[in-house]
Amino acid sequence: AKSFFASFCEHLSISGEQIAGYEQFIDETTYVDPAPFIATLQWDTHDLRRIPLLVLHHAVFSRGTYDARTRSLLKTVTCYLGAQQWTQFVRDEHAFGVLLHVLLQKKEAQSSRTQKKK
Repeated sequence: AKSFFASFCEHLSISGEQIAGYEQFIDETTYVDPAPFIATLQWDTHDLRRIPLLVLHHAVFSRGTYDARTRSLLKTVTCYLGAQQWTQFVRDEHAFGVLLHVLLQKKEAQSSRTQKKK
């Protein structure tokens, strides 16, 4: 969890001092209010919809996985942002998956053509 969080914060260009300050909360066993982290982003309400999509994108492209732990984190974050955000995220998540699938198919087809030419 710590390494995922740290790499995600670096992806968002959050300073090292802020990352270190937030990391201490990951080891806590009690509820941690995400408001300070979200306030650091300085996004308006509409932009907050990007948070779960950024986590999803980071998980897939930087970590190479999108597992149940990440999805649970996303549900927690989106529910914090508002119940309707989870419903919207599920739609966005599906669209992201379809788009990623199409892009990977194109890349695979290109790779196959390139290898056949050799």
